This record gives sequence, C-alpha cells and structure tokens, in this order.
Amino acid sequence: MDSTEKIRDMLKLLKMNDDHFHYELTSLAAKVNNFLDDRTRTLSGRLLSVMYDSLMQQNEQ
Repeated sequence: MDSTEKIRDMLKLLKMNDDHFHYELTSLAAKVNNFLDDRTRTLSGRLLSVMYDSLMQQNEQ
C-alpha cells in the first residue's frame, strides 16, 4: 500500500460516523494487541484512546 492509499483510507475513517470510527479503532487495537506484551499493550491502548478523544474534541469545535 503506498502513501496515497494510506492517506485516502485515513480520510475515509475520519468521514465515518462516530460509532463506526470507534469500532475501527477498537478493531485496530485488538489486532495490534495480539503482537504486544502486557506493558506495551497497555501503552498502545492508552495511545489509541488519546487519539480518539483528541479527534472527537476537534470534531466538536
């Protein structure tokens, strides 16, 4: 997948409704967590949570 396709995919995610976007992030977190140890898993979950909250706050403004 080249950079242009990645950018298009991210834009699609940002245009989705809130529930679907939350589902996609949760799905991504589950996939990532399968490859991480416990400590790193906790940190990645927090990072995804912060990213989601940040995007939602920007959306509300």
